[in-house]
Amino acid sequence: MTAQLREHLPEPWKDKVHQSREYPVRKGSHARDVCVFANSEKIHEASWKMNPREMRRLLTMEVVCFSTAEALDTSLDDICSHVEAAIDRDLTLSATCQDVRLQGTELGFDVEGERIVGSATMTFEIEYQTTTQEVDGELVWFNRYGVQYDLAGQQDDDQASDLVEIRPDDSGPSEDE
Repeated sequence: MTAQLREHLPEPWKDKVHQSREYPVRKGSHARDVCVFANSEKIHEASWKMNPREMRRLLTMEVVCFSTAEALDTSLDDICSHVEAAIDRDLTLSATCQDVRLQGTELGFDVEGERIVGSATMTFEIEYQTTTQEVDGELVWFNRYGVQYDLAGQQDDDQASDLVEIRPDDSGPSEDE
């Protein structure tokens, strides 16, 4: 998404697209910056029932546009329309996903500094699919795991736990058990 915005946004925004939520907005001049970052990801429930597993994923990306221009509303409206047009040019992001959908835009203002900094947070949902991969070798880290239970008031401490151990040689319980 970042590359697509850098390619299709007009000046002065084109060179100010950053792939981070931590990029500092410059003080002083008419700062115009765009930050792009992932916010969350969900896996569609039906994916768990497929074999082999094809995980249908919904990634939430945020494009946050900042401006300190004198005509703040106009500046933010302008960049939002350019971001939307840049994404609409290729809704598969160079064939890396099935679809990109704009979910909404939120506007904000920070008036605590020297200048008013306006922001427009555009939330996009990106749908894509992955297939589980075969793992070469043994999954050593999965030979032992803990399970905790909440007994919902059935005991005084309401908690129970078990340690499950998978023996690679399938030899059964050891003599000291």
